[in-house]
Amino acid sequence: MVGVAPQTRPTPASQYPCASFVENLKYGPQNLLVEFSPPQQMEDHTMPPHIEIVFRALFEELRSMKQQQWTITNYEALILGAIYVVKLPGV
Repeated sequence: MVGVAPQTRPTPASQYPCASFVENLKYGPQNLLVEFSPPQQMEDHTMPPHIEIVFRALFEELRSMKQQQWTITNYEALILGAIYVVKLPGV
């Protein structure tokens, strides 16, 4: 289209990083330069033995709690289904 200016986003009165939080949310940060560096070799991090013991104990406790949660949910669905079948008219 001839003679039509391209639409541009309005810019806030102040530029990043001086712009307010709301302006950054509304317009996005202005003049933000991001430099990417190549990935570095990851070091082999191992947990100390006492931390690993606590981690494994907490993980097993979480696994047990989730298993109980799903068991209870399945029984609730079974009970609700039974109530629905009993309440059906003409059955």
